Amino acid sequence: QKHWFLLEALRRLPANDTIIFLDAFDNLFQRPLDAAVEAYYRLAGPFAMNGRLPVIYGGERNCWPFGHDGQIPVWDLHNKSAKEPRWVHTIPKEASRPAPNNITYRLSPTEFVENRHVCSRWLSQQHAFDESRGIATLGKAAPFPFLNTGTFIGQVASLR
Repeated sequence: QKHWFLLEALRRLPANDTIIFLDAFDNLFQRPLDAAVEAYYRLAGPFAMNGRLPVIYGGERNCWPFGHDGQIPVWDLHNKSAKEPRWVHTIPKEASRPAPNNITYRLSPTEFVENRHVCSRWLSQQHAFDESRGIATLGKAAPFPFLNTGTFIGQVASLR
């Protein structure tokens, strides 16, 4: 329902307006909204394409809604024969919520991934991407390594 509301709002707003979307009711802005918009332009500006700024999504510490035990192995995707992960990412107990573990997702007609492996796959791909860009992760993920699609900021034109 919230996404239908957002879609309707996007249809009526000017293309260059900026939207801050939060799908929660327990948020507190501690600075003026103008400060958030200024920070968005500063961060997104260098990545503008064809006059459009990218949408910036929030991150979170938990890999919701995918099941895990709080210890997520990060594998070397360039070494398919590896028997041990490169490192293990730990989700803090206060950030972890239980989720079902018995779901399988189809990634392509021939590729499937079990729910409990989604978080590991995500972190492993992010780690490999960072290495390809020459960014050393030194055996740890960013503080908020998982995507939170319920928190984002972007221009109306980029969100349409």
